[in-house]
Amino acid sequence: MFKRYCPNCKKSLNWELRRKLLKQEVVICPWCTKGLRFNFKYQIVNGCVYGAVIGVFCITFFDLAAFDVALIAIVSGAFLQKYLDILFPLEINRSL
Repeated sequence: MFKRYCPNCKKSLNWELRRKLLKQEVVICPWCTKGLRFNFKYQIVNGCVYGAVIGVFCITFFDLAAFDVALIAIVSGAFLQKYLDILFPLEINRSL
């Protein structure tokens, strides 16, 4: 279910390699030696969906103003989004 593949050589990437992306911007595929990074499109979608979920949760269970809800969603998204991005496909780093 959580298997992810290199977009170039289509071989499976292990969990440890994807976890390295939390500390490094680019990791190298051990089979085809291409640089891999988080997919920017998925990052944008994840950020919006995550912010919306946090916002709805805060409005539903807490009596907060709209500014407070937006602030909580943005700050939590900034800190936790990279952990969510590990679960989605990677893309080849074209800047190398």
